[in-house]
Amino acid sequence: MTTFHFPDGWNNDIKTSLHSVEFVQSLADPNRTLHCDGIPILLYVDDILMLHPDHATNAAIIVIARL
Repeated sequence: MTTFHFPDGWNNDIKTSLHSVEFVQSLADPNRTLHCDGIPILLYVDDILMLHPDHATNAAIIVIARL
């Protein structure tokens, strides 16, 4: 039986999900990922912050729908 700590499992799941929608993890900060449209996502414990410029609103909506 495989067991894991919840935060580790959540972190792996969210990273896998973000990679599936074309986000790339930052080498400088593992809690930051960046989408090809310039949309950054910041992770902290179990919180997610997604920022986007006005011109990327449609791309942000698509990303949220795919997650």
